Amino acid sequence: MSVTERVAPLMLRRTLIGASATGAGAVALLAFAMSFDALTELARGAGIRSEIAWMWPVVVDGSMVVATAAALVLRTAADRTVRAYPWAQLALFALISVIGNGLHALSSGGRVDLPALVAVAVSGVPPVALLLSTHLLVMMLPRWRWTTPPSPGSVAPRVSAVQEPAVVEPRPTMSLSPEPSSDVSQHEPEKQVPEPEPAEPTADRAEPVSSPTDPAEPVDEPGPIDEPVALAQWIQDQEDQGKSVSGQVVADRLGVSLSTGKRRLKAAREQLAAQA
Repeated sequence: MSVTERVAPLMLRRTLIGASATGAGAVALLAFAMSFDALTELARGAGIRSEIAWMWPVVVDGSMVVATAAALVLRTAADRTVRAYPWAQLALFALISVIGNGLHALSSGGRVDLPALVAVAVSGVPPVALLLSTHLLVMMLPRWRWTTPPSPGSVAPRVSAVQEPAVVEPRPTMSLSPEPSSDVSQHEPEKQVPEPEPAEPTADRAEPVSSPTDPAEPVDEPGPIDEPVALAQWIQDQEDQGKSVSGQVVADRLGVSLSTGKRRLKAAREQLAAQA
């Protein structure tokens, strides 16, 4: 399908919608003008003063506009009663407008003589319109800042981005046996650091351990901490000195989590077994 074939229907629909909107606006304006004249005379016949009689048709037709707008706003409400309420108000005031125009047509010589009950009903329309329109406004106000709730998929990337530092394993570039820093040697007396006993922590640690190594340990040849050969050699040297090497010791040595330390220890022991 070509680009022209895809664009043409859309342009045609927009042209038809624009023409329909223009026609609907013209019809609404002319209909309001004709209804305005008839309902104004009806208001005068009900005893409303001539100076303010023009307000009555504005109240009736304006209530229909408010109800139409409310029906559009509340169309997605979960409660069916809430969705039906503005349509009921629209039908009510449309019926009042139709009956009022019909009563005006029955008048003789432009003078509308209404029965007492009809005059009472005409005079009671403004307060009813005020009550219903205000109620509709109160129903619409909570949706002033309403937006579609985010889907679970749209929240997932944000959560993963926040948790990423705790999940991704750090890859430091220090050697297996780094030299003790000068700052530590200046502020702390040189002492023998006892070998930590293996313990099973409650949760994996993701924070790198930056404590200096024992100055009394022999300095091995530097190498990457994630190199299995260098790690295996270090484990062999420790065990030759009679020291026990566990997953926790490897994790503290490399600055990784306990599970990663156990995995590195297993790989190193397999490397030693293969060399033997």
